Formats: sequence, C-alpha cells, structure tokens
Amino acid sequence: MIIRILYFDGCPNFAPSVAMANRLVLEHRLDGVIEAVAVEPGDLASQRFLGSPTIQIDGVDIDPTAADRTDYSMSCRLYLTPDGLPSEEMFRAALGVDANRRLPHEGVGGIATLGSVVAALGASACCWGPLLLIALGGSAIGVSATVARWRPVLIAGAILMLGASFYFAYRRRPAVCGACCRDGRRGSRRLQRALLWPSAAIVAVLTMFPHQVTAWIGEAEQSALKQAPRTTRPVALTIAGMTCERCATTLRDRLVQLEGVGNAHVDFTTRRAEVEVDSESQATVDEAITRIRDAAAALGYTATPSGMS
Repeated sequence: MIIRILYFDGCPNFAPSVAMANRLVLEHRLDGVIEAVAVEPGDLASQRFLGSPTIQIDGVDIDPTAADRTDYSMSCRLYLTPDGLPSEEMFRAALGVDANRRLPHEGVGGIATLGSVVAALGASACCWGPLLLIALGGSAIGVSATVARWRPVLIAGAILMLGASFYFAYRRRPAVCGACCRDGRRGSRRLQRALLWPSAAIVAVLTMFPHQVTAWIGEAEQSALKQAPRTTRPVALTIAGMTCERCATTLRDRLVQLEGVGNAHVDFTTRRAEVEVDSESQATVDEAITRIRDAAAALGYTATPSGMS
C-alpha cells in the first residue's frame, strides 16, 4: 500500500495530514509506505492535484466524491471538517479498516488466562471429579484413573497458556494512537493484569491439588476406616497405573470398603499397597485378594500380589 500526500510548500495542513497517516498505519499495523510529494505547477493534472493536501492511496483519492473532479490548482484544499483536514472516518474507509478493529493478538492474553484455568481444572479433575459425581449421586469408579492419564498434558497446557498470558499482559507496546485510545488500552491492560495474578494462583492450587488433598485428608481418612476383621493377615501388592498421589488415596478408599478387608495403605511413590485381609481361612484370603484386584481394575489400575506374611 502506497499512501501519497501531495502538497505545496507552506501548506498548514500538510504536517497534520502526515501525522494522521502515520498514526493510522501504526494503529492498524498496516503494511503501507507514506510518501510526501511536493507538487510543481506543471504537474497538477498528471498528479491529479486538487489542492494541498491531496491524499491518495494506491493512486486513488481518499475522498470518494473526488473521482470525477478535474479542478486541479495550486491552492489549499479544505475538507468538510471544522479544521479543514480530512476526517479520520474518511481516511479509515479509504484504508479499508474499521475504527473498532482489534489489533493483532489483542484479547489473546485474556483468552490464554481463561484457558490456563480451564486446563488446570482438567488437570485436577482426578481429585474433584469423583467427589462431584458422588455428590450428584453418580458413580466415581474409574473416573479418577481415566482423567489422571491426561494430567501431565493438561498441566503443561496450563503452564504454557499462563506464560502466554503474562507475555501479552506485560510486553511493551508502541504508542500507536491518540490519548483517548491510549487511556482505554491502559485501562484494559490494568484489568488484564489484575485478573492475571489471581488466575495464576488458582492454576497453582489446582495443579497441586492432588498433593494437597493427600496432606489435608490423609489422617482424617485413616481415623474413619471401618473396623478390621478379628483375624487379619497383611498382603502386599504392586499397583500399576497410578499417576498421582490422589490415585493412591482413591484406591485406598475403595479397598477399605471391600468385604474381608480391614485397613489399607497405598503408597504412590513405591506403587505398593499393604492391605489387611480376613485370615480366617485360606479361602477367605484368596477371596479378599480377588476383590482387591477387581476393585483396582475397576479404577484403571493393576494389582499384583507380591508376597504375604
């Protein structure tokens, strides 16, 4: 795009017209070249000079009513505005842009912030998802393990989007528009930054949720375990498929509800479970182990007995 501003020396509206052209090009990130052309008396017709300043975009006058005019002259050109300059509406229309057009990447920071919170909610769904389903009267079996498989991907997505939010909120931007527009954008950026930090805190809490849950409720759950059978035998099992500490908590909660099972301890770090089973007979032990394996499989894990004592 070539923006030509034709003028003669001494024109009072030449400098304001150049300033307006530069501002609009920067404001809308246009790929345009601004040329200032001093017109001589012998070039009026060839330059289609209708007075100073005459503004043409790719050879076309920005005033749509000037297409058929031939009154070329070395005179001042006054547009139908209070100051005689071309109106911004006319200039924008000739440039093919809208006054309300959003700049490239404008608003992306807010979207990225929201996306990071949503991703963090997904990453912690292995913890709150089963609790929500239970509260609504549904079944939570298998939900925690299924969602937990996606937890690393969701955490990575939340961190990336949060980083993008900080970039768009704090990156330096050129001053490309007037005071009114500039003040509006400053207000928008202040709001974005004000929302960003609480969102970052929410993301941090949500992504760390399984570890916090284990710390918060571990002891309380132990005290709420059902009464163990009179005679018990500890059974050690290797658990495969767990992806977070909450997985271990969920499995333990399920195991202590089984018939023939007393207390249970599931360690996410070692991927092992220590379960007290009814030892009245070998048959009751075998039945309890079968129930344990079936319960683990229903949650998406594999439980393999590694030894008994």
